[in-house]
Amino acid sequence: MDTNPHAHTDTLTTLAARFFPPVSNDDGLPEAAVAAAEARLGLSLPARLRALYREFGLRDDLLRASDRLFALEFLSVSDGVLVFLSDGPGLRYFGVRAEDVAKDDAPVVVSGSGGAAAWKPARRALSDALRSLLLVNAANGGMPWHGAAETPSESLDALGAEWERVGGAGGGDAAFYLRDGRVVHTVPAKKGKILVCAGARTAGALHELSETLGTPWAEKRRRPDAPPEADEGLVDEHADARRTLRQRAVLAASAAEGGAACCASCGGLLRTWADTARGVCGLCGHALPATFA
Repeated sequence: MDTNPHAHTDTLTTLAARFFPPVSNDDGLPEAAVAAAEARLGLSLPARLRALYREFGLRDDLLRASDRLFALEFLSVSDGVLVFLSDGPGLRYFGVRAEDVAKDDAPVVVSGSGGAAAWKPARRALSDALRSLLLVNAANGGMPWHGAAETPSESLDALGAEWERVGGAGGGDAAFYLRDGRVVHTVPAKKGKILVCAGARTAGALHELSETLGTPWAEKRRRPDAPPEADEGLVDEHADARRTLRQRAVLAASAAEGGAACCASCGGLLRTWADTARGVCGLCGHALPATFA
């Protein structure tokens, strides 16, 4: 497993292409809107931040699924800091000092309250902060499928060499694990466990990741705007339970009616009306002869 404890070198465009549905020309904000925001703020946006708004500033899945890049109208300057980003719970705010906005890769500062005394160096540059923004959102609801669960930390050993490890947003033990079409974000939890949040392009990829980690998802959801191809490999995790209930209903009906065997596959007896309408055995799903339709 490749490891980069700080941040990887993928551009934002590359990251978006690796983990999100395709970006279109309609996903960016017009130049006039960005210029108007700069005029209101009284300063120019850092070049990297400006480019992000222009390329896909309207994509909430990339920019606001968990951590939130502020829309242009909500950008502000507080105590000499351009505030542009907050984490998911809204407990921390990130910004760039006004005197640094013209730098090629400006240093980021962080505050829990937005007060001048609270602004401290975030120990990362703007490019790292924006890449982490996309990765946090990819793993926490921005990709078509999302799963979350607590698991023993050693379960991550099951991720093979094809996964790239990247230090997480904010440093510490948080980390990302990347593989095209899948992102895993890990955060330390209690009693030797970690919280795993994962994003995947397809249901099948998310299910495969759960099996690799040996942990079922405690939370799993599909984005309402996910494309149809995101359902590739969808596993019906409740199929066995429904099959058992259907078998019990058929057997109960058969016992009550004393019907003769009618399914050549399993010998199942009387079918319910729904099974008759579908032309299959309610016990095993085998196609029934036309004489029983």
